[in-house]
Amino acid sequence: MVDTVDPSGSAVCFDRDPWMPIAGRARSHPLRCRKTRRLGTGARCDALPGQDLRPYIDGSTYRDCGGNPSRRRTPMSKTRIVVGVDGSEQAESAIGWAAAEAASTGGSLHLIHAFVWPQFRVPLGPSAFAPGLRAAADQIAETALELAHKLQPDLTAASSVVDGFPLPVLADESHEADLLVIGSREVGSVLSVLVGSTGVGLAAYARCPVVIVRSEQPDLVGNYVVIGYDGSPPSVAAFRFGREYARRHGLTVRVVSVQRPGAAEHEAVPADQLAALTHLVPDGPPVEITQVVGHPAEQLLRLSADAQLVVVGSRGHGGFTGLLLGSVSQAVLHHADCPVCIVH
Repeated sequence: MVDTVDPSGSAVCFDRDPWMPIAGRARSHPLRCRKTRRLGTGARCDALPGQDLRPYIDGSTYRDCGGNPSRRRTPMSKTRIVVGVDGSEQAESAIGWAAAEAASTGGSLHLIHAFVWPQFRVPLGPSAFAPGLRAAADQIAETALELAHKLQPDLTAASSVVDGFPLPVLADESHEADLLVIGSREVGSVLSVLVGSTGVGLAAYARCPVVIVRSEQPDLVGNYVVIGYDGSPPSVAAFRFGREYARRHGLTVRVVSVQRPGAAEHEAVPADQLAALTHLVPDGPPVEITQVVGHPAEQLLRLSADAQLVVVGSRGHGGFTGLLLGSVSQAVLHHADCPVCIVH
């Protein structure tokens, strides 16, 4: 990852090394999938290299990392939402959340089941079980589609079986998606495979925002979208995403700026920059600014108890810039009381 910061300390355009997973061919259910135009790998960068990101915080125009205008779009309009499904209770929770989100945006839902043939040390030859394995995979995708239509009868939805492991398959799908949703669960202190490897991997490498939904999360009764903000480019993108989500769902945006104990004053987000967030869009949702001293992850987790969604950037200022997912984002991803969205 390459970060560029001008002498005044403004957040500026950044780019990262492309990560190009290779997935197998999709086996789509007939008449239920539609082709969508693949975006370029840089189409989600919002400013020219070295240019201050703050004028682009309204998300009105998107440019690729070479400075070329990409397709003009409004954040989360006509969205293509991809959901990873595997027949589990956690996947059902993800389908429910994603179906409601697709209905609220007027977008489409694409349910993807990653299928891996069993590997054996010794070739077993022809087997009567092979067709059954594929049929079971098809049934998982079909059942997921039926659930989506049951929850949202008017929803445009499709399901596919793709050969490959979940992480590369879903990361590849993220190149054409506006939002990627997966389910996960936590058993004691040990995280399940989905949130441990696939979830964290997608949060780090996906080319679109990633939402993690856990099945054991309580009913969401809060009226807030909590956004972690430190002035970094990912937090700017997180604010834009969270603000649009709050607008659609009639929620209040709570922007949280956390200063670590003993940190230098210049490390805090300037007060005027935070104040500017409250009136960027005249017809936008209400925006509250919360400035606290403490550990960022602890404060965000505390506020997640009263939130419908927590939105954080993949990485903030400080730490090791070569890492694609910061420690704060990982902690929130694993332990929040509500769904979490990771935005690059």
